[in-house]
Amino acid sequence: MLSRRMRTALASVAAVALVALGSAPVALADQTEVCMTVLTHGGWIDTAGLHMIGEVRNTSSSRVNGYVTFRVQSGAAEDAFAGDVGIMNLAPGGRSPLRLDEPYNHASATLIEITYCGYVQSSPVGAIGVSPSGPLVSDASGDSVPVQIRNGTPRAVHIFRAIAAFRRSDGQVSNMGTGLQDVVLNPGESVEGTVFAEPSPDVAVRADVDVVAAFEGSTWEAVVSWQNWFQDIADQSLRMSIAWLAEHGITGGCSTFKYCPTANVTRAQMAIFLVRAFGFPPATGPDHFSDDNGKTGESSINALFEAGITGGCNPGLFCPTANVTRAQMAIFLVRALGLPAPSGDHFSDDNGMTGESQINSLYEAGVTGGCAPGKFCPTSPVTRAQMAAFLQRALALP
Repeated sequence: MLSRRMRTALASVAAVALVALGSAPVALADQTEVCMTVLTHGGWIDTAGLHMIGEVRNTSSSRVNGYVTFRVQSGAAEDAFAGDVGIMNLAPGGRSPLRLDEPYNHASATLIEITYCGYVQSSPVGAIGVSPSGPLVSDASGDSVPVQIRNGTPRAVHIFRAIAAFRRSDGQVSNMGTGLQDVVLNPGESVEGTVFAEPSPDVAVRADVDVVAAFEGSTWEAVVSWQNWFQDIADQSLRMSIAWLAEHGITGGCSTFKYCPTANVTRAQMAIFLVRAFGFPPATGPDHFSDDNGKTGESSINALFEAGITGGCNPGLFCPTANVTRAQMAIFLVRALGLPAPSGDHFSDDNGMTGESQINSLYEAGVTGGCAPGKFCPTSPVTRAQMAAFLQRALALP
C-alpha cells in the first residue's frame, strides 16, 4: 500500500494520505481510539524500494477505521512510515490487508514494529456484493483477479475502490491490489474490472476481495460488502461462499450483522435456503405436514414438497427442527438439480447408506469433494457455512 514517509515519533501519527489507492472521504467517527492485532507477512527490498505486506485484524468490539504505522531499522538509522488500511468500517473480528511501498535506498532493513490503531465507526447502513468473477493470475508481472461489484441496495453507491488480498497456499497475505476506482452504481447495477497488484516474491493461490464504498451524495453513510457486513465470518475459509449467499438474497444472516457459520442447519432452514436458491414456486395445495404449523419455514417446506424435493421424515411429518445431515443434503441437491446417476463409487464411508447414489452424483458434478480424502461424513450435520458452499457450487453448474 502506498503511503507517505514519516520522520516523526509514532505517537504523533494521527492521519494518513490516500495516494495511489485513490482518495475517499473520512468516515464519520467518534474520537474513541482503539488498537488491534497485526498479522504481518513480511517484506522485501528491491530496486524500487521497501515493500511491506501485512494484514490487520479488528480485535475490538467496535467497528473501526484506522491507520497502520511501521518502524524500520537499517544499521543505526531508524525510519517510521504510515499507511491507511484498505477497508473502512472494519467489522469486529474482520481483517484488512495492507501494503506499503516506499522509496528506500538502504541495502537492507529490518521491520522492528508494526502497529494498527483507529477510531470507532458507526455501523454501516447497507451492504453490496463483491466477488471474484474469474481466475486469479499470479506471475512475475504481478497478481490480478477479475472482480464484479453488485449494488443490491435501493440507493446509488459510490465505489471508491475495490481491493484484493492475494494469499499464499498457507493462507497468509502475499500481496494487495486495487482497482475499479471512483465508480458510481445505481440500484441493481453491476460493474466488472480487474484488481491488480505489483509483483511480490510469492505466488498467490487465492484472492479475497472487498470494497471501500458509501452511498452517493451522503456525508458518509458507509456501504460495505457482505463479507465485512457479517461480524462472525472473518476466520471462515468459506466466507466468500457466505457472502455470495447473502449477495444473491438467499440469506440475511441469523441476526443483525451475524451469519452463525458454525451453527447446524435445521430442516426448516434448509427448506428456506433451497426455495430461495432454486426459485421454487409457492405451494398451492393444502398443508402437507402436521409438525410445522405456524413455524418459520412452513411455506417453504410445503413448496419443497410440491416441487418433489422432499417427502418429509415420516408420513405427514417433516421434522423441521432436526438437523440436516450431509447425506440428506446430497439427496435434496441432486433432486433439485436433476443430476444423473453416478458412474462410480467415490467414498468409503457411505456404502449401503441412504443417499449413497446421490452423494456420488454430487461428487461427479463437482459440488463436493467430501470431508476428507475418500470420505464424505454422511451422518455429520451440515453447518450454515457448508450450506453456503454447497449452494454456491450447485448453482454454478451449467
